[in-house]
Amino acid sequence: EITLVFDTKHAFTMRTAQGVDLLVHMGIDTIRLNGEPFTLNIQQGDTVKAGQPIGTMDRAAILAAGYRTVTPVVVGNLDDLGGFELTRTGEVKAGDAVMEVF
Repeated sequence: EITLVFDTKHAFTMRTAQGVDLLVHMGIDTIRLNGEPFTLNIQQGDTVKAGQPIGTMDRAAILAAGYRTVTPVVVGNLDDLGGFELTRTGEVKAGDAVMEVF
């Protein structure tokens, strides 16, 4: 479930069916771009499935503005969980597993 979508479209939060709270932040300091290079296909309260397009970012525009396109994914409630293990880092494609939370 999408639990929050930032007005500037650079970030959103979601809760998985297993109760993991995730923050997805597209780029570094990209809040300063006021949403210009981002398109989101989601709204707060939406339920999404693996592989469903959530949105896009114009990487060229972000880089041209002097920002990085790294997209951190943060586990927000790690203290409530047992832990996690990264299964992949670097560039990923839709469907790639990036972490295991236990």
